[in-house]
Amino acid sequence: MYWFDNDIEYHERRNLLGALTPIVSGGALDSDIPYQIQDGGGLYEVETTAFFAAVDYALTERLTLTAGARWSSEEKSAEIATLALNTNVLQ
Repeated sequence: MYWFDNDIEYHERRNLLGALTPIVSGGALDSDIPYQIQDGGGLYEVETTAFFAAVDYALTERLTLTAGARWSSEEKSAEIATLALNTNVLQ
């Protein structure tokens, strides 16, 4: 038997798109170019159960037949919330 249960609560923040424009351009472009801030997180849950069985049958002294079966069940759920702002906080 195999059983796995995992609950993860997480939070993340990403500054995307034009956030690095002033740095990458060496100051040639100003920070008026908007970029996107994503701020969010959530809960991710996984539960897995599995059973495995195998049987060997000796057909001859040198030949064995092996048969196996596996049953598994997996449940996943996710609750995710994200807030996205198109804003430039560098000013």
